[in-house]
Amino acid sequence: MPRVIPLQITLGPQLSEGVYALAAALRDEEIAAEVEIRKPLLALADRLFEPEAAPVPIVDPTTLGQTLGRALFTDELRELMLRGAREAAEVGARLQIRLHLAAYELAALPWEWLTLGKAHRWAPALHLDYPLVRITRRTRPAPPAPGVPLRVLAIAARGEGPQLEALEAALAEELDAGLVALRLLEDATPSALERALAAGGFHVLHLAAPVLLTRDERLEVAIGSGVDSSELADMLLDAEELRLVSFTGEHGRRREGRTARLAVGPGLLGSIVMDAQRPASIAFAGPLTPEYGAIFSAACYAELAQGAPVDLAVTLGRQALVARAGTTPVPLPQLRMLPGAERLFELRQAPA
Repeated sequence: MPRVIPLQITLGPQLSEGVYALAAALRDEEIAAEVEIRKPLLALADRLFEPEAAPVPIVDPTTLGQTLGRALFTDELRELMLRGAREAAEVGARLQIRLHLAAYELAALPWEWLTLGKAHRWAPALHLDYPLVRITRRTRPAPPAPGVPLRVLAIAARGEGPQLEALEAALAEELDAGLVALRLLEDATPSALERALAAGGFHVLHLAAPVLLTRDERLEVAIGSGVDSSELADMLLDAEELRLVSFTGEHGRRREGRTARLAVGPGLLGSIVMDAQRPASIAFAGPLTPEYGAIFSAACYAELAQGAPVDLAVTLGRQALVARAGTTPVPLPQLRMLPGAERLFELRQAPA
């Protein structure tokens, strides 16, 4: 596996209205600056934290990507990145762009759409040599779990069954080859989720359910009567081989009475459930059709089952999603991980 050269970027805290601290480090080289996040971006971030806010509007993703790139990558940071890229190329490594958002309001923005370059624009989130990941806390991750077959527990809330059907169809080749083992649980309840996790042995938890904000401002996964973030974290404690949790959100038609749906909920939950034992999470940043969501997830899980590091597996999943969508703009799933948690699973010999 090629080595990783990390480019650590920290954006925040806020210094004054619209002005944030920016720090970056590449090996022993560090830079610091102050950057301005313009009002349209801050207004978008604020709106996404409101209950029942619409997902990120995909009207002009090109302009949004350019705006995000200009906001984050100062000239000095671009030069640092290029030096890191040259160093990585010389030793056969990849430059991993680790983005730490030290201001909560900035976490809602779709940094995965960020693009760089002038004549030829490119997105790090879609580039295997510059994978973009979100870093949360600095905790040493647990050792890789035994990984073949990759055992996935896929849970769906009521009305979200098509997500699981699409995922099973997209993983048909890997299921037949014995690389992936998939258990589906539709119309799930909290007790059913708890029993399935207690049975043990799963590497990935795939949660296809809306994320709501309760009246007392608790995050809740809308399966059955609801599971709040602390209850979910407790359920995961005994799942010793679980290394990755994916939150796909609500992809079915909006239902009456879901008055507290939170657009940034999947990403917030992804941060909450992570710890040394579960060092990575994936969150869909906006609604995808069951087909599109399954294309991303299946490509990602297939790569993990074959030994790919999680940052590359997610990047390849994004590439598969964009290739299938063609000219239709799609939100890019977010990867959050602990530093050094690239290798989630230790491969065993797959069945013949």
